[in-house]
Amino acid sequence: MDSDRKTGNLFYWISAGRLVFLVLILGASYLLPGEGRFPLENFTRLSWVLGSAFMVSALSNLWYRQKGLETLVIWFQILADLTLVTLAVAWSGGPESPFTFLYPLAIIIACLLERHKGGAIAALLSTILYAGVCIWARPPFTLLEELAFNFFVNMAAFNATALLGMVLAGRLSRVEKRLSEVQVDLNRMEQLHTLVANSLTAGLVTTDGQGTITSFNKAAEELLGTGLSGRGDMDLRDIWKDASELLRGLGNDPGAKRLEMHYTAPDGRRRLFGVSTFLLKDERGKGLGCGMIFQDITDIKALEEQRQRRERLAALGEMAAGLAHEIRNPLASMSGAAQFLSESGMVLPEGERLIRIILRESTRLNQLTESFLKYARPGQGRPADLRLNQTVNELVEGIGSGNDAGSPDIEVDVPGDIEVCLDPAQLKQVLAQVLDNAIRAAGPGGRVSITARQEGDRTRIEIVDNGPGMEPHVLSRAFNPFFTTRPDGTGLGLSVVHQLTRAWGGEVFLESEPGRGCKAVITIPCKFFCPPSGSRIY
Repeated sequence: MDSDRKTGNLFYWISAGRLVFLVLILGASYLLPGEGRFPLENFTRLSWVLGSAFMVSALSNLWYRQKGLETLVIWFQILADLTLVTLAVAWSGGPESPFTFLYPLAIIIACLLERHKGGAIAALLSTILYAGVCIWARPPFTLLEELAFNFFVNMAAFNATALLGMVLAGRLSRVEKRLSEVQVDLNRMEQLHTLVANSLTAGLVTTDGQGTITSFNKAAEELLGTGLSGRGDMDLRDIWKDASELLRGLGNDPGAKRLEMHYTAPDGRRRLFGVSTFLLKDERGKGLGCGMIFQDITDIKALEEQRQRRERLAALGEMAAGLAHEIRNPLASMSGAAQFLSESGMVLPEGERLIRIILRESTRLNQLTESFLKYARPGQGRPADLRLNQTVNELVEGIGSGNDAGSPDIEVDVPGDIEVCLDPAQLKQVLAQVLDNAIRAAGPGGRVSITARQEGDRTRIEIVDNGPGMEPHVLSRAFNPFFTTRPDGTGLGLSVVHQLTRAWGGEVFLESEPGRGCKAVITIPCKFFCPPSGSRIY
């Protein structure tokens, strides 16, 4: 028997159909008109046949539930069917019974349950049993020729039904086998499709024409962070409105699109996704829906921006170095001449004020030139072994002693076992610049935290404030020379920080969103090469 027939679905349907059909036959026999109406005795016997059919079906179903669809239960049901049909025919007129057609039905059922063997044996048994009915239930005054004709006609019908049933059963078996193979192939293809989709590191989402999500892979669930697998039909608009509008627009412009889109996760994080869209079509070219493949390129974009910023800052640094040298020479001459005039008494008293202005502005311009040189050629200074928490605590104490009670709270969490080998002045300059920006952003009553952790062979320092945050266009230009949002700023503070950390072999970057504060991250090597005492590296 096939594995499909072992499920018992066909067995259940046949059992139910048999009982319903017998009930209808019994009702029809009661309604036969005129002389064809059965005597009450025959009707009672048919009722016993119907009751026996119910009992046999109950026993068969119980047997199936206990031991499965075994060969014995099938043959029990086939023999029971033929026996009940023979009794119904014998008790309703014998050879003249209107229920002789039940034999072909029993034969067809045997073909369905036991294929060729069942059909052949059922046809043979039907012929034998019907012959017995013709002999033992022969009505009086029936001619032998008429009885023989009736027998041979029904026998031919039994065997023709068996032959037809066996042919159809064979075809059904082949069709079921083919369907089973196709189902196995479909299941294998579906599993392969699922494995391929879930093996992608990029997210994959498909929707129908109305924007309802029809499929997604694991990467999509992880990237979107919405628990897709635990929800029913979902509209992409409820999860990612911009992507939903993009897919809806594919109907007017069916060409594939590649673009970058922002996505705000349920936890509030804003990510940048690289998105590629496409149309789903059947073999006739009819649209079935839309799909998109997307990948988180936030970190890749940040690295690209850092690379571009490095190249831009390197070019500006070379220009700044040349400009600083060109300015320092005439500036020294101007400052020296003004000082000589002031000390020699060659300037009238009214001009002393102008000489002081020249000297003051020359000093300020010289400081700005020094900042140019630090930005252009930061060098490594005089590296020395330092405990990071000691440097941070000294810096915080120095800032705290000069601030009023309205300054923000500063929290320090720097383990005492983190050591670095850097120039102390440069390290303080970097930390002081970033910390000063954080304090100004947090403002009175705000909060600033300084944390440090060792990650492998690098030290990660984070300075976080709860200020108003930075707009994207400000964040992208924060390290550019001469860019500042403060009226009294020179725009070189963060630029020098960037150049110094690069000279150490580290990195510095900012993470900020409007209204969510700002986080400055500085990464530097835990062990940096310290030259012999007295040497200086530029």
